[in-house]
Amino acid sequence: MIGYKSERYFKYGKFAARLDDFANYIPARISAFLIISTSSLSSTSASADSSHLTFIERLKFVLKYGRAHSSPNSGYPESAMAALLNCRFGGPSIYFGQLCEKPYIGTNQRELTLEDCEIGVRANYRAEFVFTIIILSTTYSIWQILFS
Repeated sequence: MIGYKSERYFKYGKFAARLDDFANYIPARISAFLIISTSSLSSTSASADSSHLTFIERLKFVLKYGRAHSSPNSGYPESAMAALLNCRFGGPSIYFGQLCEKPYIGTNQRELTLEDCEIGVRANYRAEFVFTIIILSTTYSIWQILFS
């Protein structure tokens, strides 16, 4: 609960929370980019079909809704997933018995299905796989430059 926005936890760990925001600034945006760039590799259901969105439109969607989240980082991968699933996240939520109004990320208010969850998991696997290939390729290239 470090830096959590409740009266009890707000001051506890505020520095750690800010450090986390700083440390995850770039990784959150890379994650969003990988999710939208690899999303064209999947087949999606009719309910989650975002094939009508081009890569540029998905990128604009992420840039628009990524900033809507109260966290400087969470909104970017969340909005990438909302673009992929053609859904809406956020809105009013209950935290510690209190209603908390949060902005919506996305516009399509629809019920999510088990298939949507499976699509999201596969999208994360693809993004992780591509990132792993990038890291391994970069490491190999650096190794070749330094030790050849």
